[in-house]
Amino acid sequence: MIRKTYNPILRQETYKPNFFAKIPEPGINSAILLIPGDDLRQALCITAGTDIRPSDLRKKAYNRLIEIDTADHYIEIELTLLTRDNVSSFILTAGMTARVTDPAVFLEEGITNAAERAEKELKQIFEELADEFEPEEFREFREAARNEISHFTLTRCGLSLSGGTVNVRGDQKYQEFLQKKKDIARQKELEQVKAEAARQLSGIYADMITAVYSEVADGKITAAEAQRKIKQIKDTDFNVGMQQRDQVLEFFTKMRDAGIATEEELQKQIELLTGGIAIRTEAGRITGPETRGIEKNEENGGDSSIYAPFDDDE
Repeated sequence: MIRKTYNPILRQETYKPNFFAKIPEPGINSAILLIPGDDLRQALCITAGTDIRPSDLRKKAYNRLIEIDTADHYIEIELTLLTRDNVSSFILTAGMTARVTDPAVFLEEGITNAAERAEKELKQIFEELADEFEPEEFREFREAARNEISHFTLTRCGLSLSGGTVNVRGDQKYQEFLQKKKDIARQKELEQVKAEAARQLSGIYADMITAVYSEVADGKITAAEAQRKIKQIKDTDFNVGMQQRDQVLEFFTKMRDAGIATEEELQKQIELLTGGIAIRTEAGRITGPETRGIEKNEENGGDSSIYAPFDDDE
């Protein structure tokens, strides 16, 4: 596919010579060909600075004038090339600078599309090269293609190429395959981070009261022993709970800043995870979700434990 090209032929017109004919003047980046009939081999090429005399115009029966662009132009082509598996493809984009160096030969070749002429020769070269590589070896293929174009020369056609560049990507199916690999890798990394976060949080939330309940559930201690431990925990320095909360808040803030969690998820987790940390009220009590259901019982003269009594019917 031609992505960018140009037609080097600027103009074609009838030329009428006479005894006082004026010598045609080409531009700085162009050449003028005077042609007798259709005999291109007898063309007279006039470029800026060419020494042409009026008598030269009368030597042949020149009747055609063609002006050729000899400036540098950027051209670009795109090729779809089958890989070694004959299923996937490389999409190769090659850009280069084209310039007419021999106007007479160029005109004889009948070229009107510079990029098309380059594509004609480069396509076969790149097709044969792509057949040597697997789809996942697109980087290796790209380097091989760049090396190829750096030494490439068009067959003699009056047109030269220079400054070749090459970019390669996989076709749509391969791009989707790469995206899936990236998604899987990202998900795996995210799960690892979450697992590490859970591990760290479990350390931060090594809640002593929860540990007591676990001991009861495992049959390691009795309900009465558990109540005594909880009463001891009730008197634990309040600063420990505050330090735990600060650590959690700092940890989750880092998770948010790293893009691991959204602000909404962060707030939800903070509510869930900090809700179990006891906070001292103005009255000097230790309060939290685990105590609020018991406070009313204390006001009515019930058990002063921050937890309801265990069932010790066994």
